[in-house]
Amino acid sequence: MIIRRRAIGIGFALTGVPLGMYFNYMFPVLQWSPVFMLLSVVLITHYSALTKGRISTLSQVLVFLTAYQFLMIFYGLISGEMTVQFFTFHLFAVALIFSLASKKLTAEELDDSIYWTFILSGLCTLLGAYYLRGGLIVGETAWYLRNENEDYALEIFTASIAAIVNFTCILYFPSSRNRVIHLLRYPMSILCLYVIIFGGKRTPMLVTAVIFLFFMLKQKHINRSKIYITVCAAILSASYLYGSNLEFQETINETARNTYYGILNIFGNTKVSDETGSASIRVESRIWAYTYIVENFSILNYIFGAGYMTRWLDNPLLQSYLDMGLFGIFGYTLVILAYPIRVAFQRNLSNATLFALSLSVYGALSSINSGHPYMYIKYTPIIILASFLSTSKRKNTSLKLAEMPK
Repeated sequence: MIIRRRAIGIGFALTGVPLGMYFNYMFPVLQWSPVFMLLSVVLITHYSALTKGRISTLSQVLVFLTAYQFLMIFYGLISGEMTVQFFTFHLFAVALIFSLASKKLTAEELDDSIYWTFILSGLCTLLGAYYLRGGLIVGETAWYLRNENEDYALEIFTASIAAIVNFTCILYFPSSRNRVIHLLRYPMSILCLYVIIFGGKRTPMLVTAVIFLFFMLKQKHINRSKIYITVCAAILSASYLYGSNLEFQETINETARNTYYGILNIFGNTKVSDETGSASIRVESRIWAYTYIVENFSILNYIFGAGYMTRWLDNPLLQSYLDMGLFGIFGYTLVILAYPIRVAFQRNLSNATLFALSLSVYGALSSINSGHPYMYIKYTPIIILASFLSTSKRKNTSLKLAEMPK
């Protein structure tokens, strides 16, 4: 097997944060996530092209995304609210763009990217399932440890993101890989769903469902009867577990209740609340933002916003406007929402492009209920999607030219 370092680098770019979380817990000698993210850029960069002063043409979306990152850096520097961590977020996004643009990826590197991401995210899934089962990520023990140590590393959202990445790799795993690796996908898919479901967070479950539905819609050459049989078997197994396993039953009931109450909260019903109260807090933050805009914005604020990280709203779309005005919300909407939607409607997308597009689902679906607009994890899948799409278009063009009569 030929080892392609740029493919390994892409794997680290997509899994560096969750991998770093587990390494922080197991080997707390340094902060591992920045190490893995720096390693990803080092591995992806094509140095011979750079030494010759060459760089592949950046696509329009990557040029725009680079400008948007510099816009956020500018806002952060003039506001005084920029932290070292946030600054490294923006620098990583820019570095990832230029490392990928140093030389266009080959078709083999695209397939290998899925393979190595599967390996790295699979390690995260194994660790996530192990620590989740041991009560070290959610539950009373985790709550106690987190209160005893403010630097406690393990948390469920990062674990769930790794499981989602691993699950997506399983769906789009290259057919050229050996049979042993293919067989590993089945037990790994069960562990992915275990982490996502028993983690109890609504957004990861919704994202996983949408990714799977998108896979079903876009794959023309799969044996759908096998998929339907697998889904039916999963439903029957889940029904059996629900009726026979009290822990599973309580988890499903709690998740369903919290999801229902959370949806009601998002639409303004504050008479009910989930156990964590997170949805209610998000509604309060949204109301605070609307009130702040009406009471404090001048004409210039309506155009340029109130400044970097005015308040963490857990609503990146609204916060992009609150902080950066029309430029902020336009950039966020175009990159995180409009671009992947436009790509999704294109035909004859490659397997690797569909993989990267599926990973972009999390950023789009969490635009009004999770995180903030400065998290690089929202942009990493988009950067990789644009790079993969550029390679796939070149490949398709080459095939068409080869097929032309001479």
